[in-house]
Amino acid sequence: MICGCFHASYGSSIDLFATLASPIVERFDATDQLGYRLEAALAELVDRQVGMEAMATALLKQVLITLLRRSLSSGDLRLEQFSILSDPQVTRAFARMAANPGAPHSVTTLSETAGLSRSAFMARFTGAVGCSPMVALRQLRMRQASNLLTANVLSIEQIAHAVGYASRSSFSRVFRRAFGNDPADYRALAVLSAPNDAGAGRGPAR
Repeated sequence: MICGCFHASYGSSIDLFATLASPIVERFDATDQLGYRLEAALAELVDRQVGMEAMATALLKQVLITLLRRSLSSGDLRLEQFSILSDPQVTRAFARMAANPGAPHSVTTLSETAGLSRSAFMARFTGAVGCSPMVALRQLRMRQASNLLTANVLSIEQIAHAVGYASRSSFSRVFRRAFGNDPADYRALAVLSAPNDAGAGRGPAR
């Protein structure tokens, strides 16, 4: 048995494995191409020749994608969030949000991007992603805000505007609901937990 950890996200957006509550288990026999690819990847890791990491990574990605395809085709409800990738119209709207979460997106503009009516877009988006477009947008904005706060370059007011909020107070309310901390406290904790050489000589932006 081989166990591992893999992080996957759509662009810089939502972690596609975030809601996975139990392991994905697949079995295959010696005649399965998956077995061949996995053995080849393990051989690369053992031999440690030039280009080993790139080869092993490519082979393991093939294994993972094949396993995900099998699980999706089997109707595994634990992986339903990946269904967004099989709906080009929903994916197009989601990609627009992910590329610029701070833009003034609305159900109307996103449904136009998808080429669907508002009602059809809402139904298909919610079915594919597991939440409404505006909830997904808020998640994207909070993830971007978290990254910007951790980077410790922009002020909180600048971050609020960058992720689509008109004021620091409205941004802070949403951020506290998402993370349990005020943005300033979140930044302070991130700075304290960062490596000593990260941001040396630079105080936190305010």
